[in-house]
This record gives sequence, C-alpha cells and structure tokens, in this order.
Amino acid sequence: MSRNMDVVYQSALLSAATYVSLQHQDFLVGEAITDAAWNRRAPGVATFSGRGFTRRQFAELQHAYRVLCHQPDTSAGFSATVFEHIGSGELHLAFGGSTAFGEEWQDVALAQEFADRLAALLRDGVVDDFLRAAELLDAAGNANPAYIGRLRLTGHSLGGHLALWAAVEHPELVMRVDTFNGAGMSCSTPVMLLLETLWRDTILPALSASSLDPARVHNYYADPGPQAAGAGAFGYRPGEHVALFIEDHSEEGAKPLENHAMTYLLESLALYRVFGAIDASLSFEDVAAILEGGSNINNGSIAATASALGDALGGDYAGLDDAVALFDALGPDIAAGAWNDARIKPLADLDMGAAALENSVRGSSYRFALQNLHSFALLARGAAS
Repeated sequence: MSRNMDVVYQSALLSAATYVSLQHQDFLVGEAITDAAWNRRAPGVATFSGRGFTRRQFAELQHAYRVLCHQPDTSAGFSATVFEHIGSGELHLAFGGSTAFGEEWQDVALAQEFADRLAALLRDGVVDDFLRAAELLDAAGNANPAYIGRLRLTGHSLGGHLALWAAVEHPELVMRVDTFNGAGMSCSTPVMLLLETLWRDTILPALSASSLDPARVHNYYADPGPQAAGAGAFGYRPGEHVALFIEDHSEEGAKPLENHAMTYLLESLALYRVFGAIDASLSFEDVAAILEGGSNINNGSIAATASALGDALGGDYAGLDDAVALFDALGPDIAAGAWNDARIKPLADLDMGAAALENSVRGSSYRFALQNLHSFALLARGAAS
C-alpha cells in the first residue's frame, strides 16, 4: 500500500474537519465526535455534511480520531484543532482557513487589513497560546519532550499558511507538514492578496531564521485551480509542490476561486488513496493522468474511474463507485496480501499495440481496458481484467 497517499488523504480529511463548529454544545462528548456533528442544523453552525463530507468520510473520521483541543474561528481568522488517531496515537494539528471569504472580501483594503491583523496576532503568540492549551508547549513556551518530532501539521488555504507558521516557529515538534491550496497563488483576488501578504510580510521572514527541514513540507494544490505550479512563481515556498487532479467547478473561469475549495481535493484524494493501496509504485502524477482520462465529460471522472477500478478488480468490488466504500472493501484483502502483485498502468503512458495481443496477464489486462474504455490497465492475477 502507498502509505504516502493514505497520509495525504488523512491530512486532507482533518484539514476539512477543522472548519466544523466542533465547539457546538453537542458535537463533542469528551473527546469523541458525536453523530450530531453530521448535520445538526443551527444558525451559524458548520456541520460535516455542510462542509462537503460524505456520510462515509464522516464515519471514518468519527471512528478513527478524537479531538484533544479545539480553537473556534476567531474574528481574525485563526482556528485550529489537535486530533489524535485512536489506533496509532498519531497527533495531527490542523489549522482552518478563514470562513469569512464572502462578499466582504471583495475589497482589497479589507483583505490587507485582515492580513495585518492576523499577522499581529501571530507575532503576539496566538499560536503558542493554543499550543500551550493543547499541552504541546509548557508554560514557558518550550516544546513538551513527549511530543518532539511527533506532530503532523496541516491546513487548507489560510490554514496552510498557519500550519507553516507553526512549523517555522516550532520545527522541533514537526514530523510532517501538508498544505492544501496554500502556496503559489496566481489568482488576483482580495483573498489571494491576503494570503500573499501574510506570507511575504510575516511567514517568509521568520522562515529564514528557522531550522525547519524543507523535506518535511509538502504543498498540494488543485489542478485546475487558482494556484501556480511553479514553486518560485510568487517567491520561495519550502518543500515539494504537487498538483492533484480535481473536477473543474469554475464554470470555465467565471468563478476562479470555486476550485479552491477543500471539498474537491478531499473527493479526489479519496480515490488517489485507493489506487495507492493497490499499487504502491504509483506516483501522484500517475493517478492524475488516470483521472484526467477517466471521463470525456466534466465532473464525471472520479465516479467513472472508481467504477472502472471496481469492475477491473471484479467480484464484490464490481459496481462500487464510491472511493471510500471501495477502500473499505479492499482493506481485508490488502492486509492479507491478496493484491501484492498488482500493478496499474495509465494507458496514456503505454504503447499497447503489441502488448494487447499477448497471451498473458498483461495482454488480457490491456484488452480489458481497451474494450471497456478505461484510462488504466490493472495487471493482477485473479482480477476480472
């Protein structure tokens, strides 16, 4: 199994979860997320269903994680949550993006004011205050020895910037940083001005004096989306930059920020994780190529590709077009090593003329893919393909 794709999916899941109003009176019982958090309606309350989670994604997070500390969104846009994985004890610090990016953020001056106000809070220690409340730092601001090198930081949009700030300030705590649509912005809107101002004037100067290892930082961005692929397009960003396929919701550019939403990255990464579970040798670029060719209509690639994968696997997997359901179904077989020999090949990368004629597993797999108009070939003994 590609551990890395599962790690990135989990980070995306928690980045999306920190937007939820976990402070609501009945969303938590102790450290456990309750069923009420799924869709309990109340004015100004963000639920998991309202934030774009599927019921399966909510159930997965609810059963896998407990909430150790939560800071609701402030008027200056700071919010954060510490999650602990119930099975492994892994600690995740997720920062929320601002939920205030509505009509009021059409004014550039307001965006500048917002960035300045949030920068002042960061310099005054708002992140450290939260980390002390979560007992990751002691009263003097030193890292708790029990958590050194254990923290996975993540965040979407503004949350990605806040995750980088926390990592820059306390690199000794960092195991890994995952940002989503947080770096290399190329869309000229007040929201992007806010993020670029915060980066240029606050985070970048602090980074120059930090011992944060860039190899621990991973920046993921939606393609298509209002992000720049090049790490140097808007100044230095530490770490790698990885494009992730999403279905286009921008109405051909009429709504350039629509593709910025975390929902679409989470939807796509759920299927990345399935491909990585079957063939750990696949790269993010390989899966992006598979999804790109999954359908000839907009907003059809993910379901079509999930369904194609289930049909190629055969048996009880046939007909499954929900990525989380497919991953859950695969779990016991993956653990038993049933698909250890499986390989998945994007058809765009193959010269299949001769191979499709072979009397072999490879030939059979390529013929199955061609006959069913799949964008990949699944090479595995025992599969329907």
